[in-house]
Amino acid sequence: MSLIVGPPLGLQVQPRFVTLRDIFEHRERESQTYHWTAFSFSAILVELPYAFFTALVYWLLWYFPVGYFRDSDHAGYSFLMYQLFSVFATSLAQLCASLMPTVEAALSANGFFFMFCNTFAGTLSPAPVTPAGWSWYYKVSPLFYWSEGVVTDVLQDLPLRCTDSEVSVFQPPSATSCYQYATSFLQNATGYLVNPDSFENCQYCPYKDGQSYYTQYDYSYSNRGRNVGVFIGFIAFNFTMVLVFTYLIRVRRR
Repeated sequence: MSLIVGPPLGLQVQPRFVTLRDIFEHRERESQTYHWTAFSFSAILVELPYAFFTALVYWLLWYFPVGYFRDSDHAGYSFLMYQLFSVFATSLAQLCASLMPTVEAALSANGFFFMFCNTFAGTLSPAPVTPAGWSWYYKVSPLFYWSEGVVTDVLQDLPLRCTDSEVSVFQPPSATSCYQYATSFLQNATGYLVNPDSFENCQYCPYKDGQSYYTQYDYSYSNRGRNVGVFIGFIAFNFTMVLVFTYLIRVRRR
């Protein structure tokens, strides 16, 4: 649900970027007031304080009310990733705006590319159940690395307990306890038996902790540090391409 915030952020950034670009092209560039890199860097930097602030507000309203871990390791990691996510949404929006000739085209491009990244983030379509012909896209989707980092951070070692409405009930053979009947199944299962010593109405909870839930997405907790670096790399790539496309399309072509 957090990922759907990205496109609205782009909708706010792109009209401003295109307006500033048009002003630069028709006034500052023609009069040679300042270099094109001054426009590009200022257009990027002016958005960052807003990105950081909005990410802070969103994270505070999401993280603590849900009841996740409050230690600095878990909370600090998710806070960092949400800050980076807001910057990424801004960078992708400006990349599309620098490439497209009009605001309308930029808005359409931003929606398409963000939809592509979100589809292969691993949450809408987990990697293990995605056809092999599409699975390689996970490696080029920035949001896959973000999702893996955040999901494993907030769920690792988080104990899960099912309510009565969430368990699956089955009957063991006569004179056989629930644990005896389900022993071989539990060796590879992600859940646990609520009443292992009972001889009837066995109750099975499908998940015993957070990692038993996110394993279906092929996520790994050990990749947390790597994912931060990769995600920052995608952000740097987006901003670099803003400069490249601005030069190639708006400066060199002229």
